[in-house]
Amino acid sequence: MALHERCAKLLAEAELKVQQLVSRAGGALEAIDVRPEEPRDAE
Repeated sequence: MALHERCAKLLAEAELKVQQLVSRAGGALEAIDVRPEEPRDAE
């Protein structure tokens, strides 16, 4: 049970750190943070 909780916490923290590279006008790249729209229920 403790391992499951630890893994769930690490996953949630990692999801908050995800970034996406997007192209801007002129070909420049910019990193933007990607946030989940809603927290997922534990499955």
